[in-house]
Amino acid sequence: METAISPLRWTSMLRVTTWPLAVICSLLLTSCVTKPDFRAAEKVKSVAIIGFSIIQPKGGPQLRLDHSFKDAAKFYRLVAGDLATARNWEVLPLEQVSKQKAYSLLAEKFSNHLLSSDIRPTGILSQEEQVNLKPKQRELLRRALGVDGLVSIGFALSHRKPAAGDADTSTVTAKVSFDLYVSKRAKSIWQVSSLPSKSGTTPAIPQELSIAPGDETLIAEAVAKSIKTLIELRQQEEAQAKKK
Repeated sequence: METAISPLRWTSMLRVTTWPLAVICSLLLTSCVTKPDFRAAEKVKSVAIIGFSIIQPKGGPQLRLDHSFKDAAKFYRLVAGDLATARNWEVLPLEQVSKQKAYSLLAEKFSNHLLSSDIRPTGILSQEEQVNLKPKQRELLRRALGVDGLVSIGFALSHRKPAAGDADTSTVTAKVSFDLYVSKRAKSIWQVSSLPSKSGTTPAIPQELSIAPGDETLIAEAVAKSIKTLIELRQQEEAQAKKK
């Protein structure tokens, strides 16, 4: 079993009725960011990623990737590491989450992994599926996992054709959706929906993840750049809040 990592939605409109804003975002085909609860977020020192998924591009060729636990787990760990570093969080290892009894029971109840085409580790709820959890279930799960907060994150991939002279040569990009839940609150205290990645330098991918060349690398780079955009937005929000 791994040791904890120290200092790491793309949802369908049919399953987000709890958050009207997310529905509006989908209808407008744009990104939405709710006003974060900075005070509550400051108290979060440890998290578990309970919802995770990467959605293949719609239209055009599908990225060649084995949807196995082993391959999908690499992206989960990439995200966990980036969040741990950026937010100074302790992020529970994948196996510690998926094998926790309370979580595995919920995953068995709500997951349609075999019928889904998304990319995620076996035994982990997708970002969309975890929306079905009730606040009471999340709170019991948070206590069982022994963390301050629960994270759900999803990436919607799309093909990108770099323009002539574009310094960013990425051919795959991602929109990230993110939620952070704490205590018994029904709503996320940090919510981002379908946030597109900024163009720019792609963050380095840790060699220890053993990301294979080809499409696997393209996905990893798209995810890493998406996380970087999410974190930079958060840092801007925090800086603005301090000025008030």
